Amino acid sequence: MPTQPILEFKETLSILLISGLFILLAARLSLAQLGLLSWEAWAFLVVLVWVARPLAVWVCTWGSSLSWREKALLAWLSPRGIVAAAVASLFAIRLEALEVPGAELLVPITFLVIISTVVVQSLFSRPLARFLKVDAPTASGFLIIGANPVARAFGSALQEAGFAVRLCDHNWDAIQEARMASLSTYYGNPLSEHAAQHLGLTGIGHLLPLSPYRELNNLAALHFEHILGHGNVFRLAVESSRNARRHHQQALAHLPLLFDGHTTFTRLSSLIGQGAVMRHARISDNFDIEDYRRIHQDRLLTLFTLSASGRIRIATSAKPLNPKAGDTLISLIFPDSPEF
Repeated sequence: MPTQPILEFKETLSILLISGLFILLAARLSLAQLGLLSWEAWAFLVVLVWVARPLAVWVCTWGSSLSWREKALLAWLSPRGIVAAAVASLFAIRLEALEVPGAELLVPITFLVIISTVVVQSLFSRPLARFLKVDAPTASGFLIIGANPVARAFGSALQEAGFAVRLCDHNWDAIQEARMASLSTYYGNPLSEHAAQHLGLTGIGHLLPLSPYRELNNLAALHFEHILGHGNVFRLAVESSRNARRHHQQALAHLPLLFDGHTTFTRLSSLIGQGAVMRHARISDNFDIEDYRRIHQDRLLTLFTLSASGRIRIATSAKPLNPKAGDTLISLIFPDSPEF
């Protein structure tokens, strides 16, 4: 039974319930109560944000591997929310019933903390993370299904171009080879619960299915499309076979088909096994892609273009590459090319 719709419904229901609870709790707060707030309340807020929180973070992270920049960001981030509002409202009712002095200030002070921390920290957290250089990198990297020679060749070329790369495979020998090539790896099934917790997709924004196992490629593409987004997950052409499952191919039909639309994993594996290599070429006004093809007598497969600003484009059957002056073209050069 698919669980994704259930999880999405649960998230939507949680948002509705929490939003409604916030409205009910805030309805108990009157302007007269807000008028009771004095400079002591603001002093409490300053001590909470600038003294208590940094001190707590410093004590809790003592001896950890976190840098001072990461600790500073943690010290800044501490927005209060529905838990504080609900607990404060409950305690305020009980304390007021017991006629405890100052009980009427508990709710307005709590909402002062909630409003201040949520508004201020949400506005300045991203700029602070950038200033401290601890913000997450742009999601432009590649998750590659497989760590075989084909996947390693693609991973090395993309890593050389400056992109984060992570190779996934359940073959330990292939993982070792990838690690020896200084490539980031995940050993195991990328669709498992363990992968969901430990795979790590920070900086990853694309998926390339380069495993020799067709079913794994298909399932990975369908799984990660929900995570990486439509247009960032690709599929590889497969050999015509009577045993091919048509319903899987139909389910993947909306995904971009890599390269020229005819290149299969078997074809890539054969070329790389024969000695085909990845090469970078700078396109200029005096040297375009047709000149490059002419030099190699069209014995190449165009894969990616990298713009001067660092943006990458991936060749697909629907959108062939058309590099402009200043772009870098990454191609697979066949071993029988005259300029090999």
